Amino acid sequence: ILSTGRLEAVTDGIFTVGMTLLVVGLQVPERGLSAEALHRALRGLLPQFLVFLLCFYLLGKLWVEQLHVSAHLRRVDRIGLMLHLLWLLQVVLLPFTSDLMGTYPEVFVSQALFHLNLFGLGFLPWFLWCRCARRGFLDESLSSDEEVRIRRRGLALPGTALGALGLAWFAPDQSSLVYLLLPVLRRVLDRWGDQGVRGPASS
Repeated sequence: ILSTGRLEAVTDGIFTVGMTLLVVGLQVPERGLSAEALHRALRGLLPQFLVFLLCFYLLGKLWVEQLHVSAHLRRVDRIGLMLHLLWLLQVVLLPFTSDLMGTYPEVFVSQALFHLNLFGLGFLPWFLWCRCARRGFLDESLSSDEEVRIRRRGLALPGTALGALGLAWFAPDQSSLVYLLLPVLRRVLDRWGDQGVRGPASS
């Protein structure tokens, strides 16, 4: 059984590096271009820039959620530590898969690797949270309703990634649009949780 202090420090460092490396995929147009050629080059960078914004938002959101989760996590065992490191591996891989997807948006393999990467980013912390809850590693002050709410919200990203992966089989270059539904799905899961909490109390 290990404390979570050093794990949080490593997580902050990995997220900092991962979010910074995302911008490496945005290549500055070569020197000597005319104004018209520069405009065309910048328009050509638009897909990669949109991927950069999406990934930066998702990593930022995951980092904020990790801060919230860490506040309720009292300790972790060695298996949980390895699962957490496997999750951090997904963070490190994201600059590569996002650059690959932005460079080859019409190729299914590049899209599939990107969506599977995001699935891992969403599924692993959800699985780790469920495991910690079963093993009693969470803060005793955390209510069961809040624990279930956090668990339910954790399904949003992996569910969206699976939907995007399915769409990539038919329309690879459009599959990333599915992530625009992520805030809506989170809201639906939150309302579902609130109804579940109010339901027994009102009966």
